[in-house]
Amino acid sequence: MKYGVIVYKQTANIGDDIQSYAAACLLPRVDYYIERERLDIFRPREDEPVNVIMNGWYLYNKLGWPVSACINPLYISMHFFVDDPALVGDDFLKGLGAEDLRAHGPVGARDRETQRILDKNGIPNYFSGCLTLTLLPQRCERPEKPYICLTDVPEEVADFVQRRYPDMDIRIIEHAPVKAPALVNPEADWPERFRTVEQLLSVYQNAAAVITTRLHCALPCLALETPVLLLDNGNFWDPSRMDGLSSLVRRATTEAFLSGNAGFDLSNPPENPTDYLPIRQALLDRVQNFLAENTRITPQLRERFAAYDSQWERRVLWKYQLFRSAADKISRQWQQMHTACEDLEKGRRWLEGQRQNLERENQELRGWSDAQEEAKQWLEAENQKLARENQELRGWSDAQEEAKQWLEEQRQKLTQQNQELRSWSAAQEEAKQWLEGQRQKLTQENSALQAQCASLDAAVRDLNKQLEQKELELQSLSSQLRAIPEFIRKLYKPKSTS
Repeated sequence: MKYGVIVYKQTANIGDDIQSYAAACLLPRVDYYIERERLDIFRPREDEPVNVIMNGWYLYNKLGWPVSACINPLYISMHFFVDDPALVGDDFLKGLGAEDLRAHGPVGARDRETQRILDKNGIPNYFSGCLTLTLLPQRCERPEKPYICLTDVPEEVADFVQRRYPDMDIRIIEHAPVKAPALVNPEADWPERFRTVEQLLSVYQNAAAVITTRLHCALPCLALETPVLLLDNGNFWDPSRMDGLSSLVRRATTEAFLSGNAGFDLSNPPENPTDYLPIRQALLDRVQNFLAENTRITPQLRERFAAYDSQWERRVLWKYQLFRSAADKISRQWQQMHTACEDLEKGRRWLEGQRQNLERENQELRGWSDAQEEAKQWLEAENQKLARENQELRGWSDAQEEAKQWLEEQRQKLTQQNQELRSWSAAQEEAKQWLEGQRQKLTQENSALQAQCASLDAAVRDLNKQLEQKELELQSLSSQLRAIPEFIRKLYKPKSTS
């Protein structure tokens, strides 16, 4: 028997390669790498059926279904994607598309959402979990220094871990890199791509702990017994893919982790839950039974292989119907979109009218705004003018205040001087009265002196007569006469007024 694995060559996400690698690890060998998007046209190099574990994510190209009759499938760990842009939906799981699933059922659904899709289409199924839970630890050397891995976590989580654990070796990993170098080389052959997967799994296996938003990082870490925390609100969180699987691993929201409420200390990470172990064992048992039952080519397998050619026309007709159904859906959606576009055009015209009205109103508002601007400038000029006048008034007021203070000082000085003048005037009045008294006294004395002078004149005349008569007596009396003028001078000398 030959063996094949399902691969997706053009993926940029190494998680797809990890799923393919997990299937390859369970096969005796890999003879064929079968492209997932072209399952319907696969034909081996030799005319014999190929045992294939059909795990993985299905499907972008819905017209590439059902699988080729050259494939002997084990439908396990499958996730079906129905929200495709071609609007095929789950129609590819109806009619011919469901026959092989029923013939080789029950189908192992990787998640609960896939179970609901299969139930809707009447396809027997069970919850199988993901085949990456069967990965086994590799033989590798332990690193000298412990490290932790942060795989596709939000930037705030990486910043928080680096701040909180500054002494730890932290490795930032991206499964579908945006900033980091790509992990997947689409041009490499599959053995080389699987070696890249082994290197990444070795990194996870030797890590002290892993924090991630990626399902195909968390589940392999469970299988490799590396403590892992799955953040359930990252950019890559898809509830339809996680339902039934996320409960197997320790989980937390980003907010809980950043607030320290995740119960996951990176310096002493807790052990993983073990609820996955029964699922892991059931996966291994089913794969081993499948391989044990298909070790040789049976007549049934040869008959199935021969159907590759005999069913070709039926398959083409079924795909044509699938295509027509999708085309009808697209046509109806196009008609709905066309109607919506017409409504949008009406709305656009209405909005255009509103825009024009608004433009006119806007123009009026601009004119009003210009007038307001002019008024604003005028008011600003008036304000500046008033400010200058106010400044001048303040200066004048200051000058008035200074003048007021000076006048007050002058008033006080004048009051003091007036007081002094009043005192001086009173003194002058007293002096005037005293002088008047002195004048009257002097007048009286002068009258007396004049009377004395008249008497003296008479006496002189008498004396002259006597002199003439008594010349000798005058000579004798000359000494006395000399004293008389002096006496007269003293007599006429005015008295001091002070």
